[in-house]
Amino acid sequence: MTHAYAPRPRGSRRRGPPRRDGGNNGDLRPQPPPPPQPSISDDAVDKAVARLDRTVADMMRRTGVPGVSVAVVHDDEVVHLKGFGVRRTGQSAAVDPDTVFQIASLSKPVSSTVVAGTLTDPDGWDRHTALPGFSLKDPWVTDHVTTADLFSHRSGLPDHAGDLLEDLGYDQSYILDHLRLEPLTPFRSSYAYTNFGFTAAAEAVARAKGTSWQKLSEDTLFKPAGMTRTSTEFSAFVNAPDHAATHVKNPDGTWSPRYVRDPDAQAPPAASVPPPATCPAGCGSSSPAAPSTASGSSPPPRSPARTFPRSSLSRPRPPRPAPASTASAGTSPTTTPAACA
Repeated sequence: MTHAYAPRPRGSRRRGPPRRDGGNNGDLRPQPPPPPQPSISDDAVDKAVARLDRTVADMMRRTGVPGVSVAVVHDDEVVHLKGFGVRRTGQSAAVDPDTVFQIASLSKPVSSTVVAGTLTDPDGWDRHTALPGFSLKDPWVTDHVTTADLFSHRSGLPDHAGDLLEDLGYDQSYILDHLRLEPLTPFRSSYAYTNFGFTAAAEAVARAKGTSWQKLSEDTLFKPAGMTRTSTEFSAFVNAPDHAATHVKNPDGTWSPRYVRDPDAQAPPAASVPPPATCPAGCGSSSPAAPSTASGSSPPPRSPARTFPRSSLSRPRPPRPAPASTASAGTSPTTTPAACA
């Protein structure tokens, strides 16, 4: 069924009830688009996969990257899974299909998938969900900011607000509590990439469900998708026997594992640590493949020397100072959402 709309003269007003689309059963709310149809054939995938190993090897030679893990999922089936290179320069341990990697800000789409699976009503994205210990400088914004606002970086928080406190070693509750001191730009009409706003939103969703971010991620995405080595906690990564070190590029073009990055304070936007998609057939039927890590025990003390691919993290960090606040963030700092960049 289609509708044709004739243009109305300027200044005229439509009379009568609004038009309704019969396919929406009278629902006037915006409707999601239909799912996209496959745009690539099985034969094309087979041909591309046949060239993939050579392509990866060529790229590694060109860039010097020490290790890579590659997975190809087509029609909800893992059709190719292979590791290349070594897990750490100077050592012989090879990257294999089960090697665990940290995925940095690629955790954001993973966290978005977890929240989308939790907020079964799309309107839930546009509701305010309170998180004890988190507030913004403007009380009105604090009471009205939504999950969608924080996930789309339009809360008014400054660019990367709170990141430097994390670099100094402060934990999640301290950082979220001190975001109230940050000046705000216009709410919903300005944009600034803010990891800890993302963290606050994800933690608030988990707390509203009465669970931790790690447990919510496991139940909503990791377990249903068969991602048995995926975690949002640094301890799972660092305790996994088969994990790849994080490398930085040297001036001469070589790569060195000089720093360790513990992103537990941010978790939902930057801490998920996964290996390639090792999910079984059908893993994409309800959730997209995401990071994975081996499960770990209780997290070790935060390393005083940790870094991330940011220019501000080019040197070892001092030991963490004692936090001046113990405001609750809803879950422990080791189960936060993912969001660093």
